[in-house]
Amino acid sequence: MSEQIISIDNAIPYLLEKKFVDISSVVNEEIRIIDASRKNRNIQIIRRKDRSYLLKQPNISDLLSAETIRRESRLYSLVHGDPDFIPVRKIMPEIIHYDSERNILVLEFISNSQSFNDYNYGLTINEFPASPALKLGDMMATYHRAFNGWTDSAKTSFLPKSFPSNLVIVRPGPFLLTRISPANLELLKLIQK
Repeated sequence: MSEQIISIDNAIPYLLEKKFVDISSVVNEEIRIIDASRKNRNIQIIRRKDRSYLLKQPNISDLLSAETIRRESRLYSLVHGDPDFIPVRKIMPEIIHYDSERNILVLEFISNSQSFNDYNYGLTINEFPASPALKLGDMMATYHRAFNGWTDSAKTSFLPKSFPSNLVIVRPGPFLLTRISPANLELLKLIQK
């Protein structure tokens, strides 16, 4: 396995190598490259005229994240390649490529978007607006409906059989409650209703 670590310095050469961009588009087009890394390396390639990309790669030392990226690539491939999961496609970015040798997931980057978390922390009002929470609930319901009945299927055998502990919010413990923001507390209350 190659040890190439994707970064803002080598993202364009990587995309050129994979033929996702060409030299003329790099020279003639305004391209912004943003390192949005957190748990994983996340490099946003934002293009003015053509498709934008998100390059996602686990940190080399994080074996759990490495497996999560592999699993995530299989999930995107399943959703975008299997007709049983068509309803989920409209709420998931498209998978462009998975480089198994370097464990780099290339996804469609949705320009002018914002994570739900960033939206919450950007609020300047004291009351959490219900509309985004309801939309998120609708999206979660779409996932649940699409995957209902497939838990013991060979199609989804790569998925874990239990929820990560940070997603267990029906009865949150002290650890979560002492660290949750006011906006997320309001979201939690809406989810629990």
